[in-house]
Amino acid sequence: MPNSSNTLKLKLVGKNWWIDGYINGARIRQSTGRAKEQEDKAKLELAKLIAEKESKKERVEKKEATFNEVALNFISMSKNKSVGQQAGYIEDLKPYIGDMLMSSLGARPYPRADLDGEQHVINQFIWDQAKGLTRNEEGKTMRREKVFRNGKHLTALYKKGMTVSTINKKIQFLNSVATAGIERHQMMDSSGWTKIREVDENEVEYFGFNPEGFKLAFEPEWLHTLMSFLPKYLADMALFSVHTGQRDAVVCNLKWDWLKQEDNYYFFQVPYKRMKSAKKLKKDKQKYEYVILNDRARDLVLSLRGNGSENVFVKDDGSAVEKQMVTSWLTARKKTEEKFPEMVDDEDGSHLVDVHSFKRTFVNALDNEGVEETVAHKLSNHAIQGVHDKYKNMTPKKRKWLYNCVQQINDAYNVGPKVRLHYDSDLGRKKSCGNASG
Repeated sequence: MPNSSNTLKLKLVGKNWWIDGYINGARIRQSTGRAKEQEDKAKLELAKLIAEKESKKERVEKKEATFNEVALNFISMSKNKSVGQQAGYIEDLKPYIGDMLMSSLGARPYPRADLDGEQHVINQFIWDQAKGLTRNEEGKTMRREKVFRNGKHLTALYKKGMTVSTINKKIQFLNSVATAGIERHQMMDSSGWTKIREVDENEVEYFGFNPEGFKLAFEPEWLHTLMSFLPKYLADMALFSVHTGQRDAVVCNLKWDWLKQEDNYYFFQVPYKRMKSAKKLKKDKQKYEYVILNDRARDLVLSLRGNGSENVFVKDDGSAVEKQMVTSWLTARKKTEEKFPEMVDDEDGSHLVDVHSFKRTFVNALDNEGVEETVAHKLSNHAIQGVHDKYKNMTPKKRKWLYNCVQQINDAYNVGPKVRLHYDSDLGRKKSCGNASG
């Protein structure tokens, strides 16, 4: 068995030079792509390969890795349902730091006043993303675009610059990749990595970020009209959402097996892996999160029993629902906007309500009833540190107390057989939910 010494040499195979032998214990046999008369160039290919292999050996011994190496390993082992989004983050970062050693990134300083000068590579990435720019594989700066088919032709739609929250998600992802490379995959040495600082409020104006998208909760008449245009299964999901405040992904994937009854009320006991706050729940050793149903949501759910599926909500043809915001939902919103132009931004024509507006409507309704903000966030399973800490030991007594709170909006949205909303305008009553202890 060959040892780790270098025995690589050039070998003429037919009319081309090949590299053959061992280096660092690995067998190498590959063509240089150089013809017989190009021996000098073949020697350069050999020297380049030896330098590359030795450098990699040195990096492995020092536990150093490039972003491409760590990111590829991370994505190949990822079980996250957002793996497609993660892959997109990697593609955005690769032109900037793909071949760089993670240890060489260092701390991200505050950007230079002179943007034409040499910037930290992550600051340059932030600057380009904020302006709607990116780099291609050759390192050339270009506008970010989304290409789609318009009839027989391909059309390029230039994308706007990123918001600061989107940029910070990409920085958080970069830090997660590094952490996994150190702790889980052991590809890096922690002493060589410095966590990349997120963009703070003092840098927002400097980088020129787009303002964060401003969205609204539904006004009663908007919701009434939207639901009248929706197919029954989407109207049911909308009604459930405004009574529970749950994210679209949770509503679409609710299982009958998760439905539980306690005293005179019902709730869904959702496995923690299905929640956005899964990492926090796992850290706190919580196996479940809870969707507490008021009587209106309960009646809706029980009316759907016997649908022949493991899922609570299914399409009218019995198939699974992947998301609410499908073509029929968008069409219903457009028709609703025609009746209520205030649902559209006057300046840029953007939509001011989306599926997440159901959650906003739920939180607003609870607020109108005098329910504490932290309670509203808990009921909607909003991933907030203080809320988790207060309610992480969920006892039957606490669930009962939360039921009493969400029951206060039971009559806020009362939809009849034809999916018509009758809104209780007498809001603002301050009610007590009782004692949350226990």
